[in-house]
Amino acid sequence: MTKEQIGDRLFSVRQLRRMPQAQLARAIGVGKEVVCRTECGVREMALHEAAAYAQVLCFCLNAFCRTEADGRWDLTACLLPYVPPTKD
Repeated sequence: MTKEQIGDRLFSVRQLRRMPQAQLARAIGVGKEVVCRTECGVREMALHEAAAYAQVLCFCLNAFCRTEADGRWDLTACLLPYVPPTKD
């Protein structure tokens, strides 16, 4: 997967979960700029960051990275049960 594809998918999951970039950044222990640059496809995402994003946003990394034979990505296939975090 390209950095742009990863960023697009991360953005889609975050938007679906209705979590602002700043809140996600705090939850995984990075600056908002890291989330922004990752979503924009400007920076690589380290494995430990991918695991943190998956834990906070409740998605399966395997399905997040899977592309169907026809080139589609199934967002709903990667989602796990989710309970929104309480307000900070």
